[in-house]
Amino acid sequence: MTTTESVAETPPPDPQQSKNLPVADDRRDTDTKLFEPAAVKPKKASLPYFAGLDGLRGLGLIFVVTYHGGYVRTVPGAYLAVSMFFTLSGFLITTLILREQRQTGSVDIKRFFVHRFRRLMPAAYAGLFLAVAFGWWAANDTQLANLRGDLLSAQFYVANWNFVSSGQAYAELFNSPSPLLHFWSLAIEEQFYLVYPLVIFVCLRVFKMRVKTFGFFVAGLFLLSAALPHLVTMSPDRFYFGTDARGAELLAGVLLAVLLSNRSLAEPGWNEQQRRALSGVGLAAFAVTMFLWLTLPRESPFVFNSGLALYAIVSALLVLGCVVPGSLVGKILGIWVLRSLGKISYGVYVYHWIIFLWLSPERLPLPGLSLFAVRMAVTLAASIASYYLLEMPIRRGERPFGIRNWQAAIVAGVALVVLASVLGTRAPEIAKADDQLTIDLNLSRVSSSGPFVPPPTTLPSFPAPAPGTRAAKPPTPKTSQRPDRPLRMLLVGDSTAVSLADVLSKWGVKNQVFATVNGGVRGCGIVRGGQKLQLYQLKEVVLVDNPDNCDWEPRWRQQLEKVQPDLIVVSQSLWDTTEHTLDGDSTLRAPGDPAYDARLKSEYTALFDLLATAGVPILWLQQPPAQWGIGLSYQGQPFAASDPARINRLNQIVAAAGKKYPLFRVVPYDSFFRNWPGGIYDTALRVDGIHPTAASGGGGDIVAAWLGPELLWSYWDVWANQKPGG
Repeated sequence: MTTTESVAETPPPDPQQSKNLPVADDRRDTDTKLFEPAAVKPKKASLPYFAGLDGLRGLGLIFVVTYHGGYVRTVPGAYLAVSMFFTLSGFLITTLILREQRQTGSVDIKRFFVHRFRRLMPAAYAGLFLAVAFGWWAANDTQLANLRGDLLSAQFYVANWNFVSSGQAYAELFNSPSPLLHFWSLAIEEQFYLVYPLVIFVCLRVFKMRVKTFGFFVAGLFLLSAALPHLVTMSPDRFYFGTDARGAELLAGVLLAVLLSNRSLAEPGWNEQQRRALSGVGLAAFAVTMFLWLTLPRESPFVFNSGLALYAIVSALLVLGCVVPGSLVGKILGIWVLRSLGKISYGVYVYHWIIFLWLSPERLPLPGLSLFAVRMAVTLAASIASYYLLEMPIRRGERPFGIRNWQAAIVAGVALVVLASVLGTRAPEIAKADDQLTIDLNLSRVSSSGPFVPPPTTLPSFPAPAPGTRAAKPPTPKTSQRPDRPLRMLLVGDSTAVSLADVLSKWGVKNQVFATVNGGVRGCGIVRGGQKLQLYQLKEVVLVDNPDNCDWEPRWRQQLEKVQPDLIVVSQSLWDTTEHTLDGDSTLRAPGDPAYDARLKSEYTALFDLLATAGVPILWLQQPPAQWGIGLSYQGQPFAASDPARINRLNQIVAAAGKKYPLFRVVPYDSFFRNWPGGIYDTALRVDGIHPTAASGGGGDIVAAWLGPELLWSYWDVWANQKPGG
């Protein structure tokens, strides 16, 4: 989301007169005031008011919040709106800096940073305090475990790099996401704001570059950033969150500003033929933008093959169309609703994601659209209040807290650091299930309290399948016995266990069947030691050491002692099917290789030895075929870790290793996907090809409605087949 403020805080009284109207007073909030302190009014650069730019920001925000509201399939390309915000920011900042350079002969760097501070910090700090409150009262264990690092990285605008290093993928947007996940884009823009003014100052003042020469320099940087995924090996998350990889989108706006630097953006600078031509270009760019926002999923190969850089050119042309006087696209986007939303867009973006997570379907059980409407109403109310009571007074140089703004910022910053430390001391509530179940760890063995008939779940409609190709209707959940108290269920494994813990927790609480504890660890397999091929590489083989946190034995031994589970569910997928080296051997091996198969059996035997000490059923989820990152490829081929033969071999080895344990059972989790009318790889169930989507009404709810009863049936079946005294 762009952090560049609205081009004008209030629209001019007469739109016809506004075409040549510069910003004139402190009541108007515009980027033209970048270098003006509150009490000093030197000659400054200014821009006319362009309602279309405010409206463009407002329209982009609508798509972003709709996407974050769980409607990914409705607006699959909404993430491109963030790319457009980057380009718009690059354009506005560069236009103002070049105008100041041309009009005054210098660039006031200090004033630039003061203005950025006044613009960004108030809402950002308010959002961070809101995230602290969420962490204290509403976060689940997974969110809480990451929140301290997320909070500090967001505070210092390095959130994007924190998410890269911690493995919190944007594809896991609906599986225990951080309340500060959306700060990644704010971090990229702030890094740009910190570095770019210094770069342009050095180029224009120290090296005495002409603007045209500077434009060639920027064009070179644009091409370098666009080519980066082809020059350097990086994962999709490294590409998506990396400042260097996303720089092309900002630089496209910079290039547009350079090209227009010798033109007047007011009407006398354009003749009728130019206006018509550029208006048509802007309208075409708008049509392409709408098409991509409505159709292009993030997993498309186009995105990871310089597609974002190419789209940035479209965004630049759309921005150009908005600043051409009298353009049709400027009039379309300049309607009151869009430009009003654009004016408060920064606050909406900062607050909306935290509010959406807080107002979860579990806390506010409303139908999908009704829930979204309530979330948006709360977000808009908070954003409007923030805008008029917090953000605007500080931008005008007022002191809403009775002390200097820089002093208030220091106090707030220190308070956030202290609160982050305190959050780190709040112990996760073992066996907590969305704060709705209290589990007594001293309860005796569970008994039946009558039949359990799985409740119906809302399913999507399906086209008629081709004869003999797939099931005509979804698999039917099993009927079994209801426990006399909720079963303490511990899920262990990789990120598939993490995502299933989220969706099964909701289902278990709703039906008073399970109290789910998430023991999954993202990015870790059961096979320890050696090196493994990093999943999701886009260019070449990259081996990484198994990190220390992938040593599952001490982690899960401690959880067994604390949770005292009634049943244990194991879900492990591609981190054990990707290529590995074994200790003392540099050969890459995978399931099907005899040496690796033996290692798999040994490691899973050790795992089951540990889990068997709990004396409760151990349920292995037979893994379905997966497509990690649907649409992506490795050197033109599908990722080898997703090879169905490897996944089948993993299932065979685990089932064989578990045979000697009387309480072990295989749950045919894969059969649900194999018999799903939408097909095994239907993104309605697994938006990224592997993790059930935890958004309300999404694939996770559908999967849980079948898997929950299946796990309960398997639990009773294990005990029913035990010999007396066994």
